[in-house]
Amino acid sequence: RSDIALQLGLRQSFRALGPIGRLMSHAPTLGDALTDFVSFQITNSRGAAAYLHRMGDDVAFGIGIYDREFRSSQHAYDLSIAVGCTLVRELTNGQVEPTKILLMRREPADPASYRPLARCPIRFNQAQCCLILPARSLGHRLTTGDPVARAQLLKALNARLLHAPWGVAAQVRHALRAALLQGNDSLSAIAGTIGLHPRTLERHLGQEGTGFDAIRDDVRFTTARELLALTTLPIGEVGASLSYGSHSSFVHAFRRWAATTPTQWRRN
Repeated sequence: RSDIALQLGLRQSFRALGPIGRLMSHAPTLGDALTDFVSFQITNSRGAAAYLHRMGDDVAFGIGIYDREFRSSQHAYDLSIAVGCTLVRELTNGQVEPTKILLMRREPADPASYRPLARCPIRFNQAQCCLILPARSLGHRLTTGDPVARAQLLKALNARLLHAPWGVAAQVRHALRAALLQGNDSLSAIAGTIGLHPRTLERHLGQEGTGFDAIRDDVRFTTARELLALTTLPIGEVGASLSYGSHSSFVHAFRRWAATTPTQWRRN
């Protein structure tokens, strides 16, 4: 079935997320629960990054894949967006719904299979995959909030992050995927996100045999290939979504990565 990923996602629960799901359920508000998910999601996945971005009177709760070995697939995003809808609905007992859903995929011949996600417009062929929620909905109080249980889970999850075996390079890659969408992918910005001084960050990356520019190029190239494969966005828009200031600068970078142009890569 072409909608298998959607069906699987709609049958998920925050309980399937293990300690992160329990932490979310014990949060005082929806905003705290979604922030918990974003903060600790790297412990469940080091191939995709969740994010919660403010957009004026709205927020975007979404996910972006950055694993360069992963073949671009609309099913991965379908699954993720369905899980996101399920989490918001389940945590708030159906009292909060997205006002819009953005999908990083071409519009299917029959979009009816996406209607069960939510009672809101669904936009295909977008540069990101996310739910758009009213910013005020983040203050929605959860009936399952438990400060004592939450404190215990936070202690355990923070300890896991502190002793994480995946290294600083993985943290940088994870942070960069979300930061690209806001054009906030500088060394200093990413260092601040993961709580290190820029020089300290560079030193750690050097010890792991890599550098910040190399990781950023890798994440950009992975994201560029996804956008070229899954959407029909103009090349200029693909470049802009990766924080390139001009069409030509993106094409030059893509040639360096792939030895061909973005247009030719998409055609092939």
